[in-house]
Amino acid sequence: MVYSHYCAPLERRTNYRWLMALARRAIESDDINPTVNDVLVGVVAVDKAFKGSQKDEALDMASEAGKRVGPLFKPEARRVFKMYGVDRRVAAAFEETAYRASAGRLRYSREDDHALFLYSKDVEHTKYATEFAEFLHCELGFGFRNIVTARELTGDEDPIEGVRAFTRSAQEILKRAGMFGNVVVYYSGMTGIDPLNQEIGGFVFANHLIPYKVWAAPLVGHDGNIVFVNDTSFAASANITFRDLGLLPERAMVLSACGIDEAGVRNLFSRSVMRQYGDQLVYRPTQIQLEHRVATVEAAPWGGQSFKVSLPKELRTVLHRQTPKKTGADFDYLLMKYPMNGL
Repeated sequence: MVYSHYCAPLERRTNYRWLMALARRAIESDDINPTVNDVLVGVVAVDKAFKGSQKDEALDMASEAGKRVGPLFKPEARRVFKMYGVDRRVAAAFEETAYRASAGRLRYSREDDHALFLYSKDVEHTKYATEFAEFLHCELGFGFRNIVTARELTGDEDPIEGVRAFTRSAQEILKRAGMFGNVVVYYSGMTGIDPLNQEIGGFVFANHLIPYKVWAAPLVGHDGNIVFVNDTSFAASANITFRDLGLLPERAMVLSACGIDEAGVRNLFSRSVMRQYGDQLVYRPTQIQLEHRVATVEAAPWGGQSFKVSLPKELRTVLHRQTPKKTGADFDYLLMKYPMNGL
């Protein structure tokens, strides 16, 4: 059950008993795959019933709904209540019992959520973006029609038009998602730092630097939850922009592949993100490190061939190190695989 399919018809119904019956079915759902979306649709129905009746029974039902919703889904509940203008008394009754560790563990349906994939035009970064897109679609259930790619927006012909389309991509995905839509953005590619201000970074597309500040401006004022997965070098420079725009710490979650002065290598960061969320875990940044694990023994002057040997752990040296960062709101529920803990 997702909101767009079930909440819109509620606007045309005023019968108290019908609304409460729908709410009860949604909130107490014992389907094989109950979702938090079901429960929140039930609260929207309760709200409609309460506005027409002012009965305590409706508030009691909202409180029952809260018992099923754990802390992971707090941002989603607040988004939905704002989207449908839920009465503060109904929201308070829900939150009175919600967000407790003992609450029921539910799935989350992403049929209404949108994803934007941005990447440099080379084969390597296109491959990394495709891998993450497959994770969102195949493993997490993002609707195929709700996934927008850089190639779809920028095309392959006029580079200048491509840069303009890339620059407007945040605006485009918000237009498709709607004012309250949840959006996940992923980037794999080259980045640069403005030479006049070392703290201002941006995407590099078709040899043009597109500042994060320019690209992210349309996100300001958006009422949905925003996740930005930035798998590139100097990735944490985006955090400065998001904070300056007021998107951090509460309006967005930014996952950065590395610090502002570090390089990212391949898609090691993306894979660590997919692995943790795929294991039904909240993402915790862990340092990524590559080591010299083999050494080459050169051939002797009098003949023979060179060969490689594995180095014991105490003789290995660091080849590469990057420090991922997680900043902002707890919107992990948008990227986690369900059911949780095998339930």
